[in-house]
Amino acid sequence: MILRLRGCVYTTPCVIKLIISIASLLCLWKVLIIHLNYSEERKVLDKHVGVDQNHRVLQVLGLVRKAEKVERKRRPNPGIPKILHQIWKISKVPKEFYKWMLSWRRNHPNWQFWFWTDTSLRLLIKNKYKQYLDIYDSYPQGIYRADIGRYAILQEYGGWYADLDVENIRPLDSLNLAYDCVIPLEPAVHSYFYYHRPDVASNAILGCKANHPLFKMVLNNIPYFAEKLKPGVIKTPVTGVTGPEMLQKILELWQNKTSKGKQHHLWVAPDQFFNPISDSNSQAAWFIQGIRCCGEVPPCDHHLCRHLRERKWEDKPTSESFTVHKWAHTYSRDGIIIGGKLFNVTRTLKGTTDPGKMFNRST
Repeated sequence: MILRLRGCVYTTPCVIKLIISIASLLCLWKVLIIHLNYSEERKVLDKHVGVDQNHRVLQVLGLVRKAEKVERKRRPNPGIPKILHQIWKISKVPKEFYKWMLSWRRNHPNWQFWFWTDTSLRLLIKNKYKQYLDIYDSYPQGIYRADIGRYAILQEYGGWYADLDVENIRPLDSLNLAYDCVIPLEPAVHSYFYYHRPDVASNAILGCKANHPLFKMVLNNIPYFAEKLKPGVIKTPVTGVTGPEMLQKILELWQNKTSKGKQHHLWVAPDQFFNPISDSNSQAAWFIQGIRCCGEVPPCDHHLCRHLRERKWEDKPTSESFTVHKWAHTYSRDGIIIGGKLFNVTRTLKGTTDPGKMFNRST
């Protein structure tokens, strides 16, 4: 076959070769663009999280980028449901919380919003996890029950859990597609100077699909950690019984017992993604210790020192941050003053679901 175009003669083999050459050039151009983007991401990660962590986070960014392109073609086993769960004592919340709750609705107009109270949370435990009800009722403070409640919610229904003092600054939809579970880390200064370890999981914000083996393991270990509250046992703070320290121990146990291949869709997120600022109530004390640590006084952890210096000893969200934790500490005496105008969440926030209605209250 011979084509004649504007006085030129093209045979079929020549046309095919031309098309293949153009396609090859386009592929090379795409590879070059991806390489340049990868290099830029590596520079950013070296700066923010250190060389030792950037490979892991680059994988995260790659998955997020891929997820954004295939949002309409979800994988056969969908990741995290588009549900936000939040907990408070009653259905009315202080004004400070109300504005942070609105931030989630602005960035996630197509999500469901489930608002749990002490009453509906107990109904969940009574109906779905009755074997833990006696322990649940025996906890000395509400914060223990709120901790266990959030784990039970994610295990039963999946979605995201966020404390009322967590502000959302950009959407999480791409993470829903890329992961089955997201466990953010506490701010680095908290881990080192409060928990005395490199990493500690934060339970102020968590994302997971339902029936994930990690939270199954968390719930199965409730009786073991409850033993720490018995008389005669060395006193353990709430963080070690139901909070971040407890969650970190279970996370490490699960990782040790689970093959790397099955951990592919769980992301332990560095602090700048969800907890970019530390608690201002204790910030000065931690930073003073940090300055001593980063001087010649041992022990000095060079990763933490680099982390603090590069942030110029300032706490602020980065371009990578999804949320900001405001550290209200409502469970402790030094928390914000709860007073002033209260807002009824289920009445004033359109689309809010009361999950307590799913249960038979007489059972």
